[in-house]
Amino acid sequence: TTFPNVVTGIIKDYDNNLLPGVLVTVKDKDGVPLRALKTNKLGQFAASTQLSNGTYVVEVEDPRERFVFDRVQITVNGTIMPALQIIAKSKRALDREKLAKEIFGSPNAST
Repeated sequence: TTFPNVVTGIIKDYDNNLLPGVLVTVKDKDGVPLRALKTNKLGQFAASTQLSNGTYVVEVEDPRERFVFDRVQITVNGTIMPALQIIAKSKRALDREKLAKEIFGSPNAST
């Protein structure tokens, strides 16, 4: 895009394949969702409106639960942002994460 503070990007799996139908959420520093996007057939996403200057977290979720992604922190400051490229965690990382959950429980569990 040619507009400042507009989030765009592409989502791929760990084998570099494009991922359509993946959900992308942009949240503010307090975790409040500000943009909810979905990747197209080419794994691309684009917000249609600009964000205010500041720091945000981009979360990616595969509704089919095939892939897991790390959160990405971005800072927007009135400039045109390069497209984000977000890659799913490798199979090995997923297996490690699954094993850790089995041993230690869910990292998001309430105590």
